[in-house]
Amino acid sequence: MAVKRQHEDSSSLDMTPMIDIVFQLLIFFMVTTNFMPLDNKLDIKLPSSKAVTKTKKQSPLKIEISKDGDLFFEGKLLNLDSLEAELSVYKDSEEIIIIKAHKDTRHEDVVKVLGICRAQNIRNVGIAALLQKKT
Repeated sequence: MAVKRQHEDSSSLDMTPMIDIVFQLLIFFMVTTNFMPLDNKLDIKLPSSKAVTKTKKQSPLKIEISKDGDLFFEGKLLNLDSLEAELSVYKDSEEIIIIKAHKDTRHEDVVKVLGICRAQNIRNVGIAALLQKKT
């Protein structure tokens, strides 16, 4: 007696759910990378220091000074006069201002910004630095 074998369909894996997940992940990463803060628009290399203090209060206002002396206040390119006008809003306030100056910035540029803060009676001013690694 001849036995007939029934041919079973080979089992296959449905790829549709996997492709859906891959596309969802792709869209998720594309959307989240667009909303990341653009803190490092400038190529600022901070000087290092043995003692660095982290601010714990409200988020500080940032003044960035590039290697060439360009001033950026909260991401906007300004000159010294317009920086003084922007900081006049914070006159006599308890705002924290962090100055992020490139390590090769002229000392004079940093002193001018500190002078503007002092003229506006802004006392909570700090200078950003990187913590020196112990060797």
